[in-house]
Parts: sequence; structure tokens; C-alpha cells
Amino acid sequence: RLTGYAERDIVGQGYSIFGTHGSAGTAGMLREVQRTGSLQQERWWRRRDGRLVWVDELINPLDGHGYVVITRDLTERAEAEERDVASREREAQGLGRESALRKELQAAERRASFLAEASSILVATSLDYDSTLRALARLAVSRLAEWCVVHALDEDGLLAVAEAAHRDPALDRGLMAAATAHPY
Repeated sequence: RLTGYAERDIVGQGYSIFGTHGSAGTAGMLREVQRTGSLQQERWWRRRDGRLVWVDELINPLDGHGYVVITRDLTERAEAEERDVASREREAQGLGRESALRKELQAAERRASFLAEASSILVATSLDYDSTLRALARLAVSRLAEWCVVHALDEDGLLAVAEAAHRDPALDRGLMAAATAHPY
């Protein structure tokens, strides 16, 4: 019943008829049974219709003239375990995706916060161009980077260093000098 074979089709056949590992693998397994006295294992059996059945088999030798094989069908358990593993993998992928989405949301919130603060600086500061650029450069180094150099067009329409800020304010002058000496 487990194998799908009728009794008349299976009597006299070798044990390897059920194997998924060929007759050489079956011969090695039976030598192990002779050496140790018995073997219990779980493995796939191939049914007559080609489907695989997961079985727990206990093999004992019969006084050197054959073997007794007691087999239980564990296919439902194996399939349930495979479904559980697949479910856990899908869940882990979902959690990984959830974590990535959470990080993306947090980054978007940080960008929005930065832009809101930059907007408030632009609205709140005086109309003095230089103090506005200084405040924006300071904001950039407080939120985004170690240092910031702002370039703007000068009176001749050429790109020039307008402001420089470093996370350590003591380094602002040195950064400005370096940026002015090497503007691009």
C-alpha cells in the first residue's frame, strides 16, 4: 500500500526498487545492517507512480538470509516541516523587508526634518545672504556631514566658495582656506 506496488509485482524484486539512491547505495546500506545488526533511518522511498514518500525504516538482518524492514509513512510530517520552514523563510523575508522599510521611513523622516529646519532658517534669518548661507552650512554639518562647502556664483557668474563649515568650528577657517585654494 505504501509503495503503490501490487504484491505480484514486488515479490522477488530487490530492495533497491524503493531507493532514490540507486542499487549501489542500497548495497552499502545493507552491508551496514549486516555489520551493525540493524539500521534505523529516515529517507525518501520512490513509489511505483514515481511520487516520493518520506519513511522511517528499521532494517534488521534475518540470519544472513534476507532482511526484515519495518516502515512508517512520515510524508505528512515531512511535508508539514517543509511548509513550516517555507513559512519561517517567508516570515524572515517579510521581517527583513519590514526592517528595510522601517529604515527607509526613518531616513525619509530625517530628510523631512532637515528640510523643515532649513526652511525655518530661511524664513527666520535676516535677509542677509551670508548669514543665511552660514546657518545652512552649520545645519548641514550638524545633520549630514563632517564638513560642508557651499558654492555660489560670484558677480562675474563664476562658481566660487561662498561658505564653509566644519563639525568642529575651530576648523572652519582652515576648511574655508582649503576650499578657496582648491574650489573644485
